[in-house]
Amino acid sequence: MITVDALLTAIGERCGLDAGQIGERTLRKEIDRAIAACPEPATLLDPDSPAWLALLHSLLIPETWFFRNLEAFDAFVAWARDVWLPAHSTPLRVLSLPCATGEEAYSIGMALLEAGIDPCRFQIQAGDIGAAFLETAVQAIYGRSSFRSSFPAERFHRFFESLSDGRRRVIPEVRSLVRFEVLNLVADELPPADAVFCRNVLIYFGETWQRIALQRLDAALSADGALFLGPVGPPAEQPMATSRPAVPSPPHDKSSGRQTGGLGAGSWAVLMMAWIWPIFRKKASCPAWLFSVGVAITSSAPAPIA
Repeated sequence: MITVDALLTAIGERCGLDAGQIGERTLRKEIDRAIAACPEPATLLDPDSPAWLALLHSLLIPETWFFRNLEAFDAFVAWARDVWLPAHSTPLRVLSLPCATGEEAYSIGMALLEAGIDPCRFQIQAGDIGAAFLETAVQAIYGRSSFRSSFPAERFHRFFESLSDGRRRVIPEVRSLVRFEVLNLVADELPPADAVFCRNVLIYFGETWQRIALQRLDAALSADGALFLGPVGPPAEQPMATSRPAVPSPPHDKSSGRQTGGLGAGSWAVLMMAWIWPIFRKKASCPAWLFSVGVAITSSAPAPIA
């Protein structure tokens, strides 16, 4: 007979999710509901069964919106434009993982286009363990909850089509920039990347799985790649190699909350109202960079849809 404990173990081993981080009581209640509703509860342990996929979908938290933590995208564009692209003739490979319903991945494309970077200079790949989330990402149709950051009207007009029901759809030009696929951070082979956004999942992992996930991300990153983590995540000392002293950000405009300068001389990257930890890894002499947004300065209130 299948038990709640057996499914909790499977969820942790297959997905890295930690019951204590998510809320064990909530998880147990959801698993109990799934067992009671499933005609053949044993299929819940089959990773390819619809029952397992439905349970997994019910446990995942697809909390995301366009340009979430806006300063991270500012830092990414500055790093890509001023550091990575001038040093390489090949396209910049960007990975968004987990991408949930796709808002982050499309935001990356929009940010690069707004910076005047030719689409032939970058490639965006996005993955998530939730196949149902990816269906929403491919459709690229979004309602009010996806627009919570400061969102200027020109961005709506440039990158979205207005639908009759009040929702908006990402324009084909931006949709074509992103390739989506089912991807498990702790189990699947990760595609090689020069920049990785992994900003809102490690807080749900236990310490062991955080370490494993960061090692896997490090293996996927190029020698001079950049890893973007979220406002709350594992300590900078945890991941791939030796942590160096934190570097303070450059001056910023307090009235607008935006960074006032690009990359300073001798700096690889800057991030307003946050800290940056350069990470030196054994496999190469070039540094990779860990960006951790320490302070969120954008409002979480839904932006008006004009």
